[in-house]
Amino acid sequence: DEREGGFWSDWVTHYTHAGLQAAVQAGRMETDPASSRNAQALVLTCERVLLFDARSWELQQVVALSGIQGITLSPYSESLFILRLHHGSDLLVDTAPAVRSRLIEELQVMTRIVAAMWGGDDFNESTRIDYNTSNILSLLDDERSPTGTLAFLEKNVFLLLPYQPRSAFLVDADTFYFGLLDMYCTEVAAYFFILKSGVGEARRLIWCLHPNDEFGVGEVPLTR
Repeated sequence: DEREGGFWSDWVTHYTHAGLQAAVQAGRMETDPASSRNAQALVLTCERVLLFDARSWELQQVVALSGIQGITLSPYSESLFILRLHHGSDLLVDTAPAVRSRLIEELQVMTRIVAAMWGGDDFNESTRIDYNTSNILSLLDDERSPTGTLAFLEKNVFLLLPYQPRSAFLVDADTFYFGLLDMYCTEVAAYFFILKSGVGEARRLIWCLHPNDEFGVGEVPLTR
């Protein structure tokens, strides 16, 4: 019984509190990933993950343990994690590093309890943990198709963008490095710079106004 199985809880910052699609579309305060609405309480039981609004304690989302595909971690953050679901959009969640470690431990324990109780192909023996070393990660929708891009500028600093496969940021060649830089000409202007590590003409430094622009404002070839 869920009521007798115990629970674990702590505070989290849920960047996809309004859904993944809404989180990567700028311009709406109520769905802004950085708004105060992202403050939630995560409660883990032996059957489900429940997310409550930290101010009103209204239940915002319920995820069955059997619906969790795994957790993706990045070396660029000790607190952020992506909760991957079998039949739902990814959840992007942040919390204190110690809380994240404890959550993963508790989630694996609870998943093993559910597997022992019910078994079957819908239940994994424990939650799969994926350590992804890339500084660019895809966020998947409920059909497991890329919908957002999580791009780390540096440790603990990231961009949350709509997935745009034709953007200068993602197309043509591997993005070796990227970030915000000022260009000094007749006046100072801020651009998003992308260093491509391809072969031949694909190896170049591009600068654009937005990471999802298909064409840069300018570029410098890096071929010898």
